Amino acid sequence: MVINYVKHFREDNDKAKKRADRIRKLGWSLWVLILLVMIFTIINFFVGLSVSTPSAGETQAAGGQSRVSYQGIWRVDTENKTGSCFLARCSGDTGVFITAKHVIENATQISIKDQEGDAYSASVVCKSDSEDVAVISAEGTFDQSSVLKLGESSSLKIQDNIVVVGWPQGIFSVTEGTVSNIITDNDPPYVMTDAVINPGNSGGPAIRKDDGTVVGMVVSTLNGAQGMHFLIPIDFVKSKIHQASPDLSLN
Repeated sequence: MVINYVKHFREDNDKAKKRADRIRKLGWSLWVLILLVMIFTIINFFVGLSVSTPSAGETQAAGGQSRVSYQGIWRVDTENKTGSCFLARCSGDTGVFITAKHVIENATQISIKDQEGDAYSASVVCKSDSEDVAVISAEGTFDQSSVLKLGESSSLKIQDNIVVVGWPQGIFSVTEGTVSNIITDNDPPYVMTDAVINPGNSGGPAIRKDDGTVVGMVVSTLNGAQGMHFLIPIDFVKSKIHQASPDLSLN
């Protein structure tokens, strides 16, 4: 009987040791798995930053094919209003900017300011007699790489992705949205978007995400209608600028 008891005790003890070994091995396996997951997450995070994150002052078009410099979008200040404008050409020390006419209408003093705080006095080059389109220029230091490429709004489609950049309430802002509607049976024609637009965005560009080109200029938001914001198609803007100043060359 004593022998049987000792035998069973040894067998139970061996089984307990085996169970303890299995639990210990499982514990180590779980720790190794957790460590591998943490390492993978950290690597993936930093790789994602280095591959997909645009540098400060830039927006990256879909597919990583094109970058647009935010430095080309400037704030416009007059004695009455604050708005936005974008660099369409620079030649030597002269920068030529497109903006909305109502931003600079009846102004006796116009100044532009960038994100770095550099500010220059500006003057009106031309403005449309009938539409909300104007061109201003300033003498200063402008980088050719900051010039925004004017695209073709005729190829815009509903649900195209766009980025609206400007200075609402005098604060630099970038918002994304889609083309909600294209209204061609109106004079002027309008592009409606759900991208957030506020007072001060007027005169700023709408940039198509897939190629980084300007496809519209912000002109208004509809009071009392959430999400209804309007752009003038860039083709229409270019045509009105040409009518106002046939010899003016843009990009």
